Amino acid sequence: NSKPVTWTANGAEPAELPVNFQTSSSAPSASQIFRVTSTPFRIELGLPKSTQPVASIRLADTVVVANSSGGQLLTTRFVLAPQSVTECDLRVPKNQELISVSLDSRPALIRSLSGPIWRIQLGPPQLPQWIEVVTRSTADTTSNVRTIAVNRPALFVGDKPIGVEMSLWSLFSAQSH
Repeated sequence: NSKPVTWTANGAEPAELPVNFQTSSSAPSASQIFRVTSTPFRIELGLPKSTQPVASIRLADTVVVANSSGGQLLTTRFVLAPQSVTECDLRVPKNQELISVSLDSRPALIRSLSGPIWRIQLGPPQLPQWIEVVTRSTADTTSNVRTIAVNRPALFVGDKPIGVEMSLWSLFSAQSH
């Protein structure tokens, strides 16, 4: 990787390797030598931003059941590869009401942040996880248009949406008798 690493140090400063410790082989370009100036001390290696793992949604499977008046029941199953993420935000479209959230087939630990945004506590960050979100919306009675707009909830880490690798949409019509 040609991107530079960054070092942060508290209680230490960059230094030169004493001549009696030097060898004939040169040190790797990413290495850094520090001299401890106070205790306690802490030295951290920061990886370039692009090499840090990023959460991804491997599959977003959304099933929409729409009734004849335009109301919808949406069930979205996300297959999430969290990488190092331990929580994410669920954003529900403004015209939908959150019914339930489950994580790996169990009720998820969620808390409301503001309006349609909910924080989900995830499981082990190194394992894929199934998040199921159920929402519903009522029909827009002010419109005579016979088309239906379908929007699914989305997952975010901070202000960034988690990318979806593959989407599957299924639309069913609930016939009222």
